[in-house]
Amino acid sequence: MFRKCSGLQNEAIPLVVLIDSHGKIVYYDFGNDEMKLRKVIAGLGPEFASVATNRWCSGILDG
Repeated sequence: MFRKCSGLQNEAIPLVVLIDSHGKIVYYDFGNDEMKLRKVIAGLGPEFASVATNRWCSGILDG
């Protein structure tokens, strides 16, 4: 069903897209800027405020 692309050699470009509850893209980034992502998530509402400072789950984009 899926064909493996030999040119990528099992590597990928990290892409993070965050869409808010209204369907608006609020974060779109190639890479691993965890602090910026946490700041955007915290800005989605008061229920997410702790995400900006909670370093217990550091490395959320490490896979």
